[in-house]
Amino acid sequence: MLSLIPGLELIEGPAHPGHMCSGLATVPGALKAVISETWSAAITNRADTVCTIFHPCHREIAALDGRDNIRVRNWVQLVAEAMGIEASDAYVGWRNGGAPDVAAIERAEPSRYQTLIEPELRKAPLVEEEYHGPILLSADAGVDTLRGLLAGGMAATRPRLGTEARTNGPFASSFHAAILPEFMDVVDDPTMKSFNGKGLVGAYDVDDEGVVAQPVKLVTAGRLENYLLSRTPVRGFPVSNGHGRAGVTGPSQPAIGVFKITASNGLSDEELNQKLLAMAKDRGLKSVYYVQTLGGLAAPRLLYRISTDGSGKRELVRGAALEDIDQRALRSSVSAAGRDLFVGNFFGDIPQTVLAPALLFDDVTVRRANDKNGKLPFYPPPE
Repeated sequence: MLSLIPGLELIEGPAHPGHMCSGLATVPGALKAVISETWSAAITNRADTVCTIFHPCHREIAALDGRDNIRVRNWVQLVAEAMGIEASDAYVGWRNGGAPDVAAIERAEPSRYQTLIEPELRKAPLVEEEYHGPILLSADAGVDTLRGLLAGGMAATRPRLGTEARTNGPFASSFHAAILPEFMDVVDDPTMKSFNGKGLVGAYDVDDEGVVAQPVKLVTAGRLENYLLSRTPVRGFPVSNGHGRAGVTGPSQPAIGVFKITASNGLSDEELNQKLLAMAKDRGLKSVYYVQTLGGLAAPRLLYRISTDGSGKRELVRGAALEDIDQRALRSSVSAAGRDLFVGNFFGDIPQTVLAPALLFDDVTVRRANDKNGKLPFYPPPE
């Protein structure tokens, strides 16, 4: 079949298909020897592609993709490419430091994740030394960060009697004050039904108090200019702006709908990476950190250590916690933000959407997480 692909030349060498790598795994040294022989044959014969037949073999040899200017492809990919069908290989990219396709993992059977993905994640080295310096959050991580530190503070709720505050929350006394860098703006627009072809679950036409939804400019040039309001007035804001929302139970409260954060001078991903490395080199740092996804404000789920020696080496690490990312850091430590926005849909009691860019922080602490693992249950769950 491969010989029928136009422009493809099959090279005969000492390595021949006909075995499954999983069958060799039980023989000490056999699997390693076969992979080494295959790769040496490709170099000797000046091949530009090593074609795998079985999936277990592909998993084993995928980590060599790109070495010695030789790519690793499964035979299905070569056939698809010959037919003009795009055939990406997320596994090869992941083995070489790329982020796993979270959506694909969630679609897979739990047993497949436990046997194929989880062991690889556990191979990542632990963060041992404390780090102080610049850190880049992807747009995905930016969504979680800005939702946790910014979105909730935009709701204007009536404070207790006898207090002089305008509202509650971290921005109760920040009206007309800077809460973000001057190149960032924030608007909440529940009338926005889609963004770049993706549906937005936080959109609505009329809020839960019968007020027509409307876009609200919350932050302009980094300064807080408005709050999200329900029919319950607060000092200086007597009228609702269509953001009174309620869950299945309980009264309505001001809440975000489609919360959109943008940067007037947003950079591309490549420009952000270059700026991150430049900041690190100026400070004499040997490596910097990139957060792909978060499991909480201080808990990176996918964290990469990037070398600054020009090699571009990215290494997945684990066991880290972030410090110094708070409201003050949003105001004074964000050096740059991305141009492209990530869509974060949150299907909670009150559906919400956050659109946010990648964030480059000037100074963040990365340290070894000291959280102790909880004890496993003594008995399995009931069937």
